[in-house]
Order: sequence, then structure tokens, then C-alpha cells
Amino acid sequence: MSEDADISPYAPPQTALARPRYAPSTTHRLARSILLGCTYPLLLIGSTYAAWFCGWVELGHQPEPWVDDPTQLEGISGLFQFMGWMLFLAFLPAIVITTGVWFYTVSTHSRLEPNEREYAISLAVGLPVAWLALFGLFALDPFEARVWFFAD
Repeated sequence: MSEDADISPYAPPQTALARPRYAPSTTHRLARSILLGCTYPLLLIGSTYAAWFCGWVELGHQPEPWVDDPTQLEGISGLFQFMGWMLFLAFLPAIVITTGVWFYTVSTHSRLEPNEREYAISLAVGLPVAWLALFGLFALDPFEARVWFFAD
């Protein structure tokens, strides 16, 4: 009776195959944050310029803003254009989330383990660099792809 009283019905099985439940460490969470935070600007730039390049291939010349309508193009250009518009709609939430992750990382930097500090530093540097590259490329717009993409 005393042995049965010590065993809880909610206790994990006591077998050789039982493993502890996986709990992601701070390092894994920071690595995922770096990946997701830096990927968004690359996807937005990539989809805009991919739609522009596909438009160039379909038209036979570089697409001109307010002359060549991006919505009239068919095929894979339409897919990149749809992806670009969906990413553009997620622009403000992405900025808010990325800024929150950045401030959290910077504020908890001193409490992290030494191996986790490397991820925190790369996150604190990588996120602003990726977002500044997005704003810089869209501001320069060397091929007028942004103007063509958002003309309508």
C-alpha cells in the first residue's frame, strides 16, 4: 500500500525510453529571433525586385513606372507581387515586433551567459543593419523597382 501511495497517476513513465521534455534555451530563442527579424527585410526587398525582374523578362524591357502596369503581368511575376503586397501589409507589425525583441535583447544583455551574449550582440547589430539596408535600398531605388511596384 505504501508503494502505491507514492506513485502519482500523472507522473511520467519510469522506462528507459522516457526523456525529459525539451525546453528551448535562451540561446535558441535568440537565434530564432535573429533569423526571423533579419529575414523579413530580405523577403520584402527580394519579392519587390523579383516581381520587377520577372516583369522585365515578360515585357522584354525594364518596367517603367506609370507606363507598365504591374497588375497586368501574369505568371510568376504575379506571385511575387502578391507576396510583396502581403509582406508590405505586415510591415508595421514586423517593425513593432522586431523593435520589441531588440529592446528586450539589449536590456537583458548583462544577465545572459557568455555563450548567449554572442547571439545577443549579433541580434543587437544584425537587426538594425538589416532594417537600415531595407530603408536604404528602398530610398536609393536604383532601378525604380519600388516606384514601379507601388505605382498603382
